[in-house]
Amino acid sequence: MTNNGLPYYLCDVNHDNGFLMVRSEFGDEGYVILFELMLSICRKEGYYCRWNEDDVMLFAGSCGKKPEKTAAVVNLAIEKGFFDKEMYEKYHILTSRDIQQKFLKAVKRRKSINVHEEYFLEELPEKFKNTSNTENVYDSDEDVYTDDENVCGFSTSKVKKSKVKVSEAKLLEDKEKKSKVCADAHSSFTDDGSFSSDDDYDSYTKTISLLKDYGIAVGPGTCRAVKEWVSEFNPDVIAYAVEQADARGRSNRGYIASILANLRIKKLDTMEKINRHEEAWRRRSSSAFSDKDSSVYKLGGTDYSDLERRMNERY
Repeated sequence: MTNNGLPYYLCDVNHDNGFLMVRSEFGDEGYVILFELMLSICRKEGYYCRWNEDDVMLFAGSCGKKPEKTAAVVNLAIEKGFFDKEMYEKYHILTSRDIQQKFLKAVKRRKSINVHEEYFLEELPEKFKNTSNTENVYDSDEDVYTDDENVCGFSTSKVKKSKVKVSEAKLLEDKEKKSKVCADAHSSFTDDGSFSSDDDYDSYTKTISLLKDYGIAVGPGTCRAVKEWVSEFNPDVIAYAVEQADARGRSNRGYIASILANLRIKKLDTMEKINRHEEAWRRRSSSAFSDKDSSVYKLGGTDYSDLERRMNERY
């Protein structure tokens, strides 16, 4: 999956009122937290970052700040409009119109980007719309040389038949390679080639495809791990874990397994339960700004580092 990250952060000379309010309330510490957060946004997705309980803990640890102070700074930034409040409440992300305008300006020369269109407050250029669903021409049974016109609008009636044959041979070769990869992946993780149900097999194939979309290598160890995952979790929960790992820049089997292990401990085995848990955390986090002594972070956060190490050793 394409990395949308930017190599730099465009910082305004004149800060908006939301930024100034945060700095007035929290001083230089608030300035540092917001600046580091903007760097993280630009470095990873370019136009947003996820923001839930675990993200707060991980981000605070990375910049050497206390989670409760970090949460309070961000809550005030949301309240004062530095980050878009509606996007935070609806999707649990931090973004703004200004951030997105700078992002679109920075990537205007790119041919494509992977985006969540629903996250955008700005109108996306046509070339970037639906980019995550773009089909690979080699996955199509249709020969791209058989049309009367090519993409430039010029006639292709003089295309030699030999080129058509080469194209057909290329399509067949690619399909054979893909079939072999799928067969190898299947045979490498199963002992007897069987699944407990057709649903498990469907979940397995979808998960393997999802991991490949995120650029995660699918070897025997990963295949065995996926078989265990689909026997316990719904595909949408596994997809949630993969997305969470990718959002934190840790797209690997061990980190995904650690997120699923944490969901198991919390008994969050459906997206409905996960959404309720995140919504409850958001309400508690919002109250932390007005009553810092009752901060949710006194309950402790989640550190996936050791879990990730153990999961890698296990698989």
